[in-house]
Amino acid sequence: MELDGTDDFANCAGADDFNFRDSMTVAAWVKVRQFDKPGQALIAKGNDTWRLERHGDQGTLDFVLAGPQTTGDKKGKPPVVTSKRTVDDGAWHHVVGVYDGERAVLYLDGEFDSQVAAAGEIAQNTESVWIGENAGSRRRAFNGWFDDVRLYDRSLSADEIRELYQSK
Repeated sequence: MELDGTDDFANCAGADDFNFRDSMTVAAWVKVRQFDKPGQALIAKGNDTWRLERHGDQGTLDFVLAGPQTTGDKKGKPPVVTSKRTVDDGAWHHVVGVYDGERAVLYLDGEFDSQVAAAGEIAQNTESVWIGENAGSRRRAFNGWFDDVRLYDRSLSADEIRELYQSK
């Protein structure tokens, strides 16, 4: 799916189907044409439950959850996992955000990238899942391509994520 960064996006509807509670995985192949807006949305269920987006005005990504709270050094804050590697290099990247009830994790191209310790239930809302835009905060449309977008109501293991990456 090619999106122009202006007004294209896919509305997946079925808001209740994507109200994950204890665990979740969001995965997609993405190719950034241009990051030209801060916080550009890749895949989001509004602002107040979960989303995968551009980290500010950087070439990295954030996996953001509402509901769970961080544990350890950054105790009591909503988990935000920021990738260490950039994805705005004109290449295809397999991006995966996972929450397993104990941590939020980002994987890039089949490999672990970063994580934040967190616990608690994922917040719920009535927003639809949008690919390439965020219903909770418009005008952050994605400029590039998506392929093989997947949502799971469970946390995939590192081995399962590696298999997804290698199967393409």
